[in-house]
Order: sequence, then structure tokens, then C-alpha cells
Amino acid sequence: MRQTSLGWALATASGCLWFLACPPFDASWLAWVAAVPALVAIERAPSARSALLLGFWAGVVESAGGFYWLIETLQRFAGFPWVAGALVLLLFAAARGLIFLLATWLLLRLRGRPHGPQTRGAPRGRGGGG
Repeated sequence: MRQTSLGWALATASGCLWFLACPPFDASWLAWVAAVPALVAIERAPSARSALLLGFWAGVVESAGGFYWLIETLQRFAGFPWVAGALVLLLFAAARGLIFLLATWLLLRLRGRPHGPQTRGAPRGRGGGG
């Protein structure tokens, strides 16, 4: 449970760092380190499925934080109520989260880790055989 919570916290932190690197927050130097927490979470994920979900979540957080203004724009120019604007933002963030999911999948494939943590070369047990 603790490992899973840490992974979600790291993915959330990564998404926050990405959107804080953009205007109007304009802490552009954060862009250089924004991926690090997500990469650590992905590397420590217990399975490929968990790693993909963490990558997706980082993308959702980045998009929801970076495009927060979409709600007000939809209210002002399309006459949407706040709830409808928030739903559009969540759908948009989820769609953009798929890009992060794809990037996570590619990372896992390139690292040769399609089924979970790296275990090649790890000892198999006390018997020494295998």
C-alpha cells in the first residue's frame, strides 16, 4: 500500500511540476525536472499496468492544471454552466493523459520491462540452481 501511495504522489507531483512550468505560473526551470518524479514512480511500479496508470495520471494532472482556464472560457463564450465546463476539462485532460500513457508504454518497451520490475540477473534463491 505504501509503495502504491508513493507512486501516485510522485505521478501527481510530476503533473504539477509540468503545469507550473507554463504560463501564467512561469516557473519554466521546473520543466527540466518535471519528469523525474513520474519516471521514478514508473520504475518502481509493481506491474506494467500500474506503471501505465501512473503515467496516465501524471498526464491528467498536467492537463487539468495547465488548462484550468478552459472552464471559464466555456462559461464566458459558450454559456456552459461551471459543472459542464469542468466535465469538458476532465474529458480533455483524460484524452491528453492518453498521450502520457502511450509515452509510458513506449518507455516500458524500450527498457525491456513489459511485465513489471527488472529482475534479469537477480538471484533466484538460496539453492543456487535454476
